[in-house]
Amino acid sequence: MNMKVPSGGASNQELLSAIEVMLDAKLDAKIGTLDAKLDAKIGTLDAKLDAKIGTLDAKIDASHAEVLEVIHEFSQQTDERFIALEREQIRMRAVMVTKDYLDDKLSDLRSSIIRHTQREIEKARG
Repeated sequence: MNMKVPSGGASNQELLSAIEVMLDAKLDAKIGTLDAKLDAKIGTLDAKLDAKIGTLDAKIDASHAEVLEVIHEFSQQTDERFIALEREQIRMRAVMVTKDYLDDKLSDLRSSIIRHTQREIEKARG
C-alpha cells in the first residue's frame, strides 16, 4: 500500500489515520486468511466426525442385531421349556389322584380291615 504523504509534512493525526487504515487493511487480510483456514479445518473435522459417527452407528446396529438375535433365541428356548412343563403338568394331572379318591379308598380299606378282624374274632370264638 502506497500512501502519499502530504507535501508540506503530515500532521500526527494524519499519520495515525494513515497507519490505522493500513493496519485495518492488513488485519482484514489476515482475518480473511485465518477465516478461510478455519473453515477448511472445520470442514475436515466435520468430515472426520461424520465418518467416525457412521462407523459407530454401523457397530451399534451390528451389536443391536446381535442382541436381538440372542434375545430371540432365548425366548424360543424359554417357550419350548414352558411347553414341555405344560405337557408334564397335563400328564401329572391325568395320573394324579384326588383327596376325595384317597379318602374313599382309605375308608374302603378301613371297613375291609374291620370286617376281616371281626371274622377272625368270630372264628377264634367259635
